Amino acid sequence: FYPLEADAGADFVGSGSGVGRNINVPWAVRGKGIRNPPPGDADFAHAFSEIVIPAAKEFAPDIVFISAGFDSAFGDSMGGCQLTPTGYHHM
Repeated sequence: FYPLEADAGADFVGSGSGVGRNINVPWAVRGKGIRNPPPGDADFAHAFSEIVIPAAKEFAPDIVFISAGFDSAFGDSMGGCQLTPTGYHHM
């Protein structure tokens, strides 16, 4: 399952010609090192402002496609996070 896979960790940065083009921001929501409370709007906003946005600006793509899952949404038992609709909007 993807959160526990080797390519889901912060240290996985892609492979082959994609090295350096992959960014993972993992959250410890299950098992060892679990966050209490789970990550929410402020955590996601911080990750975006400090990691995702700077990387996107450096890469400077011509077009961006987004595949947005909602397992980080508040109340989703799979993701275990507390991201609200407002948090999704800000991202």
